[in-house]
Amino acid sequence: MHKHFTVTGFLSHNGSTALHWHKLNTWLPPGGHIEKNENPIEAVLREIFEETGILSELIHSRSKYQYQIPPQLPVPETIGVYHLPDGDGGMKSEHQHIDYIYFARPMSLDQLELPKTKNDQWQWVSEKTLLKKTSLLHHITGKLIPPRKLQNTQWGYICPTETPEGQSVGVVKNLSMTCEITTLVSSAPIRKLIEKYIINFENFNIYKDN
Repeated sequence: MHKHFTVTGFLSHNGSTALHWHKLNTWLPPGGHIEKNENPIEAVLREIFEETGILSELIHSRSKYQYQIPPQLPVPETIGVYHLPDGDGGMKSEHQHIDYIYFARPMSLDQLELPKTKNDQWQWVSEKTLLKKTSLLHHITGKLIPPRKLQNTQWGYICPTETPEGQSVGVVKNLSMTCEITTLVSSAPIRKLIEKYIINFENFNIYKDN
């Protein structure tokens, strides 16, 4: 199987990370293939600059072992292996990406503006936003209007204002600040509290004076 070596750079500042909403319906950071005669460090810094326009430096760039010869490259945070059975934009057949993943930060606080074009919307995305992000099971290129609208049944659950610009508008939504997701929580205590207020509709007669 063909294997391509790639890099990913998570560019973060002040608790937020530079991401763009990809056509695969997910947030993605800068990244791409390592070019010929290029090492992973050169590649990830180049990809970050080409995609965001921001000059950056790696975090945790200290070498693991303290010796001078041979020279060392900073180790990645991790190396991911992504299997692409249907290929991607560069190669349509099945192959794998061996992805070197790095963390980075802007070199200057005067250069933090991210590019926003018709087809590529970059944003500084906070952890809170990522945890509350939700998307509909509709492709972003679809022209149906109703799924993009905010329904009255979503009041208190879905934020009425925060949604990406462009094709993803209305398809990608955020949970509101008043919404909290709980798991593995028994409803028995709540039912016990409201038990005396529950009306049994099987014995309820609207024509009888209660």
